[in-house]
Amino acid sequence: MESAVKRPRVSVILPVFNGRNTLLAAVQSIVDQSFLDWELIVLDDGSTDGCVNDLVDLKDSRIRVQSDGLRKGLATRLNEGIDLSSGFYIARMDADDLCFPGRLEKQVSYLDAHPEIDLLACKVMGFLVADDQVSVSLLPYCQTHAELIASPWRGIYMPHPSWIGKSEWFRTYRYGLPEVIRAEDQELLLRAMPKSTYYCMPDILLAYRLGPFNLSKSLLARRELYKAQLDIFLKRGQLSFIFKSSWVTMQKIIYDFSRAILPTAFFLRRGLGDPIAKMSLSEFHMLMKKYGD
Repeated sequence: MESAVKRPRVSVILPVFNGRNTLLAAVQSIVDQSFLDWELIVLDDGSTDGCVNDLVDLKDSRIRVQSDGLRKGLATRLNEGIDLSSGFYIARMDADDLCFPGRLEKQVSYLDAHPEIDLLACKVMGFLVADDQVSVSLLPYCQTHAELIASPWRGIYMPHPSWIGKSEWFRTYRYGLPEVIRAEDQELLLRAMPKSTYYCMPDILLAYRLGPFNLSKSLLARRELYKAQLDIFLKRGQLSFIFKSSWVTMQKIIYDFSRAILPTAFFLRRGLGDPIAKMSLSEFHMLMKKYGD
């Protein structure tokens, strides 16, 4: 009689489209985790650069690549990843970011100790590589559930690629379709918020790659999120939230135009959030050295 296949503790879902320059490093940062009981589901969204072929040399049976040659969009691929997952927890990862080696171990330990939490994120370090120089800064951060949902019209600051949560939570809520382009995560957080508990760990466990600022993409994300907020707030009768969302969206659009004028490095120098601890900086520089940036 064949023994049952052991269910992994964590299923990591990683969508990719033409990630030839960064995918291998992102996947390697999962392979190098101190926590070993995981599966990685790489969802190829119609890449034309052969990026997933680079993963063959890793020869790790925990990695599964799903590739059908079609371009379906991020939300659809993420839902496919949810359906394919067998882990007790589901974690997110992007094809151009880097995990600190203790990420999964620390996040799983925290979730195991706090079963009331449905979705967990962590503090994230943003980094920009330009002209052989690396600039770093912390992304906006809130910690407790109360802090995270205090101003939903401003957004819920849980960096998407740092998520890990109960698999049943992901299966219950899933990513919204039609896709809320460039704001899939925020739509899901808002929609699930009334019956969910969120938390963000104070540990820096993910390095988030920043690219050159793109005004049109940013404005698209603002528009899509605003539409999703209006729909959700209207259904809940939260009329005051609609007015607040309108005001905040206008402020963010003005900010976007200022970013289009000034260089990205200026905004990194201004700083976002608290100073970065020396230990976290040291770990980050080790990641950069190891993975070739």
